Amino acid sequence: MRWLAVPALMLALPMSATAEQAPARVPYDSAALSACLDRTASQRGDLAGCVGSPARQCQESLQTADPPGLVGCVVAEMREWDMLMTAWLEKALQVARQRDGANAGAEPLAPVLQQAQAHWVGYRTEMCRYSLLLDGASDTASLAQANCGLDLTARHALRLHALVGDRP
Repeated sequence: MRWLAVPALMLALPMSATAEQAPARVPYDSAALSACLDRTASQRGDLAGCVGSPARQCQESLQTADPPGLVGCVVAEMREWDMLMTAWLEKALQVARQRDGANAGAEPLAPVLQQAQAHWVGYRTEMCRYSLLLDGASDTASLAQANCGLDLTARHALRLHALVGDRP
């Protein structure tokens, strides 16, 4: 199964100055997440086990443990999960619209899902801002914020994945 076949808009997650200075190129393997998801799905494993794995591989291949490089690896994986989340959200909205059409008179599902997604984006933004503020001005603050974004985005993507029954 190809996991990243659908292009999507990236949700903006505010990053601190250190995250914004992350190098444009980190040794992130863009095929690693898809390979992990394929391998795990074929073994009927828990896809959540793939969360963070590609970023860790990227971080381990860095020559130094500088915060911008570490953050760059995490942000690269978060972007992939964001694409998956957006694709699965669109599928969930399609299913909701079909059900809405078949259930005239019932409360429509699609607007509720859209509102839930909007609230979730706000939740993610504020939780990750909290992670940043909790670490203060330390070198790890941007990494904490990026890890928060990765974790929340990936887990939400997997929740949407389960909603649409798009299981391999």
